[in-house]
Amino acid sequence: MDITVTIIMEEVNNPVNLNFHRDALFGDGFFTTAVIKDGCIIHKERHLSRLQESAQRLKFEHWNIDSLSSTLNDIVEKYSNSIIRVSCSRKQKERGYAISSNSQIYCDIAVQKLVEFKHNSCHLKFAETPISVNSMLAGIKHLNRLDNVLAASECETPDQEVLMCDGERVISGSRTNLFVKLDGQWFTPTISNCGINGITQNVVIDTMNDLGIDCLYKDIYRKDFEKISSVFVTNSIVGIWPAKMIETTQLDWDCVMKLKQKLKVKVK
Repeated sequence: MDITVTIIMEEVNNPVNLNFHRDALFGDGFFTTAVIKDGCIIHKERHLSRLQESAQRLKFEHWNIDSLSSTLNDIVEKYSNSIIRVSCSRKQKERGYAISSNSQIYCDIAVQKLVEFKHNSCHLKFAETPISVNSMLAGIKHLNRLDNVLAASECETPDQEVLMCDGERVISGSRTNLFVKLDGQWFTPTISNCGINGITQNVVIDTMNDLGIDCLYKDIYRKDFEKISSVFVTNSIVGIWPAKMIETTQLDWDCVMKLKQKLKVKVK
């Protein structure tokens, strides 16, 4: 384990030029992860809209979406078939939780090669780690994701995903949004006091509705899985990921594959 020691000594006559990075200190910030393919960022406008909304809700003043969009265009020209993560936070000279009036916004953009996702189905189980609940943060892909970190560590194989719950209410996967078929109707969990509004989730819902396939928001409970026939999960990297099993219960995988073929959602 690498250990870095930072010694902060501020003297009246010799002040140290400090900048406290609030992402590392408090998880103060937000991010999005997108795919570059065939010379474009898939669903770029939706990702930019997510960042814009996050900046407004987390009180990032003087947020410049045009500057970021221009930088992303430059990245697309240099890197094709890649995954990018855009992380935005603040730095300031003052310590403490409060946002300083002189805080500065900064964005880190990480680029890595796009590797084909190898698992065409997943096995679901319920996570022991509960999801964090805070209606003020619901929907935002903010940087404070320790509950997802702990839940994801419960996955035992690369083709497994764990479902996170608020009590008996099922909200999402550790890295995905959830869709279930219950009594012949497709539903996705209500995101009112926890969870993330997913990019691919919303693309799927819009595409289903365009095709006349109703998909509704609904509170989904663990007991509902006794009657749920089909399940899939989504994110910007894996696209639509059908589930073959939940715990030890077999699911109708073919139903999801047929739906996926109808939707032909461009995700990767």
